[in-house]
This record gives sequence, structure tokens and C-alpha cells, in this order.
Amino acid sequence: MSESIQPTRGFAEVNGAKLYYEVMGAGHPLVLLHEGIADSRMYDDQFNAFAQRYRVVRFDLRGFGQSDLPPGDEPVALYEDLYGLLALLGIKKTYVLGMSMGGAIALDFTLAHPVMVDALILVAPGVSGYDMTSFEVEYKAIGEEIEEAVKRGDYERASELETRIWVDGPERTPQQVDPVVRQRVYEMNLHNFRNMGAAEFPPP
Repeated sequence: MSESIQPTRGFAEVNGAKLYYEVMGAGHPLVLLHEGIADSRMYDDQFNAFAQRYRVVRFDLRGFGQSDLPPGDEPVALYEDLYGLLALLGIKKTYVLGMSMGGAIALDFTLAHPVMVDALILVAPGVSGYDMTSFEVEYKAIGEEIEEAVKRGDYERASELETRIWVDGPERTPQQVDPVVRQRVYEMNLHNFRNMGAAEFPPP
């Protein structure tokens, strides 16, 4: 029964960052990669269910959730954080599920380490290197407002604006979105802004 399954929680030192992770269940490994406006809690509803059949791994990307963002300007490939975490957990082959930014990381990881991926599940994935010019033009004004809000430390405003883009979308009002979902995303994203400060965010 699901009540008897308890997750293992911890922090892993990977590529100079301390990454928060959770593992639950038995069976073939399944990694869940969160999007850029959330953290691993976005899979709360799926985590327990998937753990009935799989050894499920979820973690906060560096700078997100409970994971830290080490100081310094050296670029880090986020998919190599995944590789490092799996190595520490002793996982050599896995299913990988990623959404949005997490999908981009899943794609990059698969290209870099194809023998480790038994299945790739993508939900509205980002794509590394994709030309975002058309998107940036369409959302230029709101993007500039987000940037200014971050510069002055108004992370509440920045999170609300990003929630409008990524949760409400261009054709809906906030009132048309599930308020519970919207609030959860807003709070996770606000935490990320506070955690990362003025550091450059990757697209969700």
C-alpha cells in the first residue's frame, strides 16, 4: 500500500552545488525534472503514484527549491548535475521525464549519455539552442518589466508576471486558471527568485 512507502531525502554534493533530492519506490528508475517556474514539488501528486511501480527520483535543480546556487560565473551544464546525482545514487539506466525547461535538460542528458536513457518522456519541452527571438519580441514589454522588478528586488511582482506568462498564458485571465495550481506555481517561483536573486534565469 502507498502508506508503507516512505521517501529517502537528502542533499548531494554535485559539481560544486548542494542538490536536494528525494527517492521513493522500487523497480526501474524514473527521474522527474521540473520546469523553470517551479521545483520538484510540482510532482507532488505524481510522486507517490509513480513510486508504486518505479524507483522515482526527483530533485531541485541548482538555485531552485532547496538546492543552492554556488557563487561564481562559471557556466554549468544542468544535465551534468543530473549525471552526477545518478552516479551518486548508483543509477546506470533510467527513464527520464522532463517538462518545459526540465524537458530541455532531459534532451541534453539523453544526447550526452544515450546509453543511460531507457525512455525519454517530454512534456512541452524547451530545446537548448532554440531561437527564442519571436517569443522575446511578443513578450518584450512584460520581459522588460520582469527584469526591472528583479533589479529592484521586487520578486513578488516578477513572480506574478512570470505566472501570467507561463500559467495563465496569452489567451486566459488569472480567473480562468485553477487558483490552487496558480498559487502553488507562484509560491515556488517566488522562492526561486529569492534564492537566485539577480542571477540569470534559464527559460522555464
